Amino acid sequence: MATRLRTTQRLLSTGTWDYSIPRDHIQWSDSVYDMYDTTPDKFGHDFEAYAALIHPEDRAELREKFTDFMASEVAHLSFVHRVLHPDGKIAHIAGDSEKVETPTGVVLRGVVRDVTESVGAEAALSQATRMLEIAGNLAKFGAWRYDVKADLLEWSRETARIHDEADGFSPSVMGAISYFTPEYRDRIAERFRACLEQGEAYDEICEVIGAKERHVWIRTTGEAERDDSGRIVAVQGSFQDVSELVHTRKRAEKSEKLLEIAGQAVKLGGWRISLPDQAVFWTEGVAAILELSEDTTPTFTDFIGYFAPHDREMTRAAFDSCAHDGIAFDIVRDLVTVQGNRIRVRCLGEAVRDQSGKIIALQGAIQDISELTAAQRQVAELSSRLAETLENIGDAFFMLDEEWRFTYLNSRAEIFLNRSRQDLLGQCVFDEIPDLIRLDAKHQYEHAFDIGGTVRFEQIFPPLNRTLLVTAHPTHSGLAVYFTDITEERRRNEQLRLLDAAVAHINDIVIITGTGDPETGGQPKIVYVNDAFERITEFTREEAIGQTPQILHGPKTQAAELSRIQSALDTFSPVRTELINYTKSGREYWADIDIIPIPGENGVFTHFVAIERDVTERHLAEEALRLSEARFRMISQAKGNAVWEWNLSDGHQWWSHGMTELFGHQVLPDGALLDVWDAHVHPEDKARVTHSFDQLISGQCNEMRDRYRFRRADGSWATVEDRAFAIRNEDGRAVRILGNISDISERLAMEDRFRQSQKLEAVGQLTGGIAHDFNNLLTIIMGNTELLLEKLDDDSPLRQYADMSAMAVDRAVELTSRLLAFSRKQALQPKVSDVNVVIAGLEAMLRRTLGEDVDIRLIRSADLWQTEVDPAQLEGALLNLAVNARYAMPDGGSLLIETSNVCLDDGDPMPDSDLNPGDYVAISVSDNGCGICKDDLDRVFEPFFTTKPVGQGTGLGLSMVYGFVKQTGGHVRIYSEPGEGTTIRMYFPIYSGSRVQAAPRVASMPTDHGDETILIVEDDDLIRQQLSVQLSDMGYDVVVATAGAAAMTALQERPDIDLLLTDVVLPGGMNGRQVADAAQQVRPGLRTLYTSGYPENALVHHGRLDRGVELLNKPYRRSDLSSKVRKVLDA
Repeated sequence: MATRLRTTQRLLSTGTWDYSIPRDHIQWSDSVYDMYDTTPDKFGHDFEAYAALIHPEDRAELREKFTDFMASEVAHLSFVHRVLHPDGKIAHIAGDSEKVETPTGVVLRGVVRDVTESVGAEAALSQATRMLEIAGNLAKFGAWRYDVKADLLEWSRETARIHDEADGFSPSVMGAISYFTPEYRDRIAERFRACLEQGEAYDEICEVIGAKERHVWIRTTGEAERDDSGRIVAVQGSFQDVSELVHTRKRAEKSEKLLEIAGQAVKLGGWRISLPDQAVFWTEGVAAILELSEDTTPTFTDFIGYFAPHDREMTRAAFDSCAHDGIAFDIVRDLVTVQGNRIRVRCLGEAVRDQSGKIIALQGAIQDISELTAAQRQVAELSSRLAETLENIGDAFFMLDEEWRFTYLNSRAEIFLNRSRQDLLGQCVFDEIPDLIRLDAKHQYEHAFDIGGTVRFEQIFPPLNRTLLVTAHPTHSGLAVYFTDITEERRRNEQLRLLDAAVAHINDIVIITGTGDPETGGQPKIVYVNDAFERITEFTREEAIGQTPQILHGPKTQAAELSRIQSALDTFSPVRTELINYTKSGREYWADIDIIPIPGENGVFTHFVAIERDVTERHLAEEALRLSEARFRMISQAKGNAVWEWNLSDGHQWWSHGMTELFGHQVLPDGALLDVWDAHVHPEDKARVTHSFDQLISGQCNEMRDRYRFRRADGSWATVEDRAFAIRNEDGRAVRILGNISDISERLAMEDRFRQSQKLEAVGQLTGGIAHDFNNLLTIIMGNTELLLEKLDDDSPLRQYADMSAMAVDRAVELTSRLLAFSRKQALQPKVSDVNVVIAGLEAMLRRTLGEDVDIRLIRSADLWQTEVDPAQLEGALLNLAVNARYAMPDGGSLLIETSNVCLDDGDPMPDSDLNPGDYVAISVSDNGCGICKDDLDRVFEPFFTTKPVGQGTGLGLSMVYGFVKQTGGHVRIYSEPGEGTTIRMYFPIYSGSRVQAAPRVASMPTDHGDETILIVEDDDLIRQQLSVQLSDMGYDVVVATAGAAAMTALQERPDIDLLLTDVVLPGGMNGRQVADAAQQVRPGLRTLYTSGYPENALVHHGRLDRGVELLNKPYRRSDLSSKVRKVLDA
């Protein structure tokens, strides 16, 4: 049994081994020793002895594998290594081992095999495979195989590359078919299906599109693979990139097509005759020449038979000579086609030999040259005609070759040169006529050769004393020269040149035309124009010649004048006219035109000469003069100006009717008016005006512009502006002066009023701002003063100081009230009022205030219209005016207050106001006091301006009246003369609604206590503190905030707040009105009371409080605060 096992192991190159790990001992079977080429005696039986037998390059790897295996839990190990035999041969050993537990410890037990032969076979197979792949790459040849059972398609590496896919890519069958272009996809699918189902092999050339969109032409084959039973188990085949082959074929086909087209174009065909059987092959071109069908099969006899009978034997002889002796031929013969048409052909042939030199065929070409032959015949005929023509032309003509030798002369050249052609032909032209060298003709001839083009030059030929025009033209064989005698032409041209130069340099336009052309309706065409024509009309000479003079006509060209000119031309009569012509750019100009007919040598008129002078400037000057006269008439008649002219030579002065219209001075019918400046210029201005005129006359200035006072006919003075300039003669001396006087009195008055209005507006802005800040301070002072008066006993020594402070505060409040009134910043509370009622209520106070020495009269108009006005402010204004009047009457006098209805229409508005036309209620306050001087009258409405001594007036009384009336929408006028008294009239717009009855005044009982909760919003710390104390003393619960955000927070936290008391101007981005609006969103219906030094535009619009707004103006008394708060809470 052991012997059999050993034998088997040797036959199978297999052996067993055991390795005891604890004893480090290896036991091999006999066949293992053979594998490692050792014996039991030589082998050391431990692991290191075993490792020593391993190939050095594999030793470390094997040792690492065994070490890892013994240290791991893995039970099985496979390995392969090489063994280097002493004779240099290498054996490949493969082994398997496993761990086995024995009583003595762990043992590795395994099997080893000699796999040298299989490794060698695999290497050879790999090399063969690689060589096959290289061959496939070079041939762009790949393979594919489809396993039917596994439904798996496999591609070789080259097949994948052709499809731009990675090595190992394996598509489905439908995926592989999708690479084919649409025109081949169905066909390939059908062929593959037939091969798979019926075993039909296929070989196709198709186009595929790779993964990278690359188009590739491929050749693909497919065949079925069957098993032993004949069943198809697979389909396999090849893939080859044949793009280069396909493109080459297409190029060849295209070349063949182009060759065919070229052959058709030149009527050329090819032929070949095989020897010795004389079989004939020819191309379609030969069949076309012979008018045969393409499928005709000719014989050699037929081929020769198509040549014309008289050429047939000579043609056969040429073919025979070529066939026997290899002599090529190129012959021209007549040929008769199948259709009987005789044509001329060129036939070429040559012998074709094999490798031994034997003639095996003839080949050549045949071309239809009938058209070429006809053309050559025509050329010969033309040459003959040309020679005949050259003989008979009037100019001398000869031809030279490249060596300057005569090759041809016509008879005219013989006569001109006085030499016969027999003497000159073949001779050098410069040897026979040496004067040509001196006359630069040789240089000109050489230049013609150099440029390869025609050269023309003039030449004086001394032997004949004639001027010649020489033309030299290079040809393919030499130089053609012909010359013309232009002696008489030069003489005439010189005369014409002088005439043309003279005409060209004149400034007038010269146009020469024919006498008429039927193509232009009888209109003559231009044949000549001079330089002045181009300069003035902007048309070039080339543009004008051939046209008619109508190119100069345009929209304003006078039709009547054109008709008159045409009538003159029809009878060949001279004519002169002035016409509006146009330049090329469309600019019109006036032309003074003379047209004269010119007869020819036979006396018949052949041309017209027109001379045009540009008279545009003269016409413009005449038109300008007419316009100037018309404008002067219009200016002199214009309203608002007085135009005058002063003739310095005789002193005569002319004035337009403006003198009467503006100033009332009557002028004579001829416009004369004497001594204007002496009689009417203001004495204070006369010296300055005289000096200005002296400067203008003497030339010290070019224009006089002065402003002075001028007396009107009614004796009043007008402020005028006088502008004048002098007209001078050639010596520069002034001979006339023209001028224009304008009355600028009204304009100056309006400018003064505008400046005054701006001044008052600026002061109003300033005073309004001051009053606002002052009111905040007065609020604190007034509150503290009232508190002191309440706390101090009547007998307190400080009581008198508190009273003095209260009086000062009252005066300050009145002062700020007047400032606000002037600046129109006060919040008015207008009511529909009957002014008569207001004045009646004020009468008792006026009498007490003014005293008994002032007689007060009230004239109240019946049916007085009502107006919307603040009654309190109106009473204050009237009281102010009455007090001012009392001051103007220190010894007593009379005061008249009068009311009236006033209607102002467009013609009535006061010139010094912005009062619009309409209906007004007027209140006049008049006194008979000392009056006001003019200088003070312009300033009476300025704040702080007063005529009273220092300490007796603030200067705010009239400014308050002015501001109040303006804010109400009305106007104030003042009339005064020193010593005559003063009248101030106030205008108020009427109320347009239904009449309102005045409500009787009811005295209100102040209530200074309450228990509601009031939210105070005030940014001034002192005012907020004082206001809080006052309201708390009145019994109210007070909550304070410094800005809008804090107020909103308080409203959300305190639902019991009954009243919002807020300043109008607040910091933090929200004013008082915005705080109130926001509070209504949180607490609808919350009562609001505003307080402000002046509310600007937050509560007041058009000078009036917004509807429903309650305002407490700063500064206010405790009683005002108490009653206002109570009123709002009880509303």
